[in-house]
Amino acid sequence: MSVDSVKNQLGIELVIFEKIRLIIGEGREAGLYQSRIEDVINGGVIISEPQFVSGQSLLRNDIVVCVQITRHDAAYQFFSRIHTQKTSGLKQVILSPPKRLERVQRRMFIRVDLATRITYGELSESLNWSNWEQQITWHKTWSANVSGGGTLIRLPELMKPDQLVVMRLDIFSEANLPEYVVAVCRRAYKSEDFFYGGFEYILTDDLKHYFKGATLSKLPDTFRLFSDKAQDKLVAILFNKQIEQRQKGVL
Repeated sequence: MSVDSVKNQLGIELVIFEKIRLIIGEGREAGLYQSRIEDVINGGVIISEPQFVSGQSLLRNDIVVCVQITRHDAAYQFFSRIHTQKTSGLKQVILSPPKRLERVQRRMFIRVDLATRITYGELSESLNWSNWEQQITWHKTWSANVSGGGTLIRLPELMKPDQLVVMRLDIFSEANLPEYVVAVCRRAYKSEDFFYGGFEYILTDDLKHYFKGATLSKLPDTFRLFSDKAQDKLVAILFNKQIEQRQKGVL
């Protein structure tokens, strides 16, 4: 199997070093691993050693896995059987030739219509970080939808774009994700007498783009926990929720 034959079979091209997610099983106990594509050979696709992210279903040799790839235009998935082999003393992890390609979402992150309780407060440069929780005015609200990249929530009034907030989401606590996540308001609007705001979560490595050097060093450690790995876990959880909604006829 060549790269071209994979492209012809799947309809998309597999990119060397591209990050992939491997999901084993379904539902809340599904196991999530992350890996990267290393090469395409006659026997399938060579990937890097999968790294465990979350879940109860463990990776085993010769098990069927759902492989997810997120692109700027869409999220894709296909199914393969995973196995290991030793070549010249080196272990290789190989996915069998991909089957059943699906374009599961046009957006970079799956968006699920989900009402989860959210508590949020606006952040400012003037905060005393030694007791920041007591200085913030907290608001309780609900999400309209949630994705791996952000959430749309109901607001008491319009908020300025680029306003930074800190959030606590029930879905995060239910999934053992970080208690707090820093987010930035990307848009705010009024619809049928209600105000809404679309917020993007800020990853650990991107905090430096939003906080000045002196402030960055004072940020609470809990703000630094929403990493790429945590985001991958959230994406997998929402993907499974989307599957549940489809099975129930909600979508």
